[in-house]
Amino acid sequence: MALLDVQDLVVRFRTADGTIHAVNGVTFALEPGERLGLVGESGCGKSVTSLAIIRLLPKPAGRIEAGRVLFDGDVPSIRRLAMACPAKPTCGLAMTHAERALPRYLAELEREGLGTVDVMIRMAGCPNSCSRPPTAEIGIIGYGKNDYVVMVGGARDGSRDGPPVRCHRARG
Repeated sequence: MALLDVQDLVVRFRTADGTIHAVNGVTFALEPGERLGLVGESGCGKSVTSLAIIRLLPKPAGRIEAGRVLFDGDVPSIRRLAMACPAKPTCGLAMTHAERALPRYLAELEREGLGTVDVMIRMAGCPNSCSRPPTAEIGIIGYGKNDYVVMVGGARDGSRDGPPVRCHRARG
């Protein structure tokens, strides 16, 4: 069985103006060790497919109306919602943080017994913030070698009503 198996995924948004048919019958499988890129023109459903897979569709409007998403394997909650900068492979900082720094931090959280914590973590290697750390529940922004700002207090829907609850500059 595939690590991730998406079968005939259908996602709709119910709005005051009617129903939006965002995703219609998407099917793919991802085997262990494989990588998958969702490509397409603007508005074709790439982001909605991704949000449906990780169960972060905006409520109450968005919902999976048909199909299934199956995970085979134990993906800890803390890893399921974590994301490093998506600019890789075009940015050296993104490569460093996606492949080295964030996995190291997640492994340390798991060692401390926090692998099942349901929290959204976003990490960017520079102030460009491509992975949107300021809107995450925990955001980490790099400002130089081993120099980060940690922000806490965003929301799952990507909003932030005010300044971060806590801002800490960490080195090391």
